[in-house]
Amino acid sequence: MDKPTEVIVFYDGLCGLCNKSVRWLIRHDRKRRLRYASIQSDFARKLPEEFRSSKVPGSIIFKNGPRYSTRSDAVIRVMMKLGGIYCLSAMFLVIPRAIRDAVYDWIGRNRYKWFGKYEACPLPGPEEQDLFLNQREDRMSFPERKG
Repeated sequence: MDKPTEVIVFYDGLCGLCNKSVRWLIRHDRKRRLRYASIQSDFARKLPEEFRSSKVPGSIIFKNGPRYSTRSDAVIRVMMKLGGIYCLSAMFLVIPRAIRDAVYDWIGRNRYKWFGKYEACPLPGPEEQDLFLNQREDRMSFPERKG
């Protein structure tokens, strides 16, 4: 069984797309393998320096044990971790990373415009709080979105 701090999805807590994606993952992660932390959280400060730098701004970061993945690799590996039919997402690994990451970056550049941006990271509901690492108490429960 995976330890709660071994399989973590780090995401942009201000991004509407990222928050919708995390809610989708929670609904589909029936075995509760994944834990979540916003990149803006204090917990994310534990990331190695290379992932806290500006090289991967706003990128999803997937930690699976000692291994870290970013951008399109992270999305694919998160989907694979769900198991079942979602393991088929592994077939996207045959597409060269440069192409996958170009699509990922294009979506990333437009995500706030398309999906909105929160003023603060939304808090999970009571039944999901144990899935989120290092919840900060100074965040609003139901923030307003921009855009």
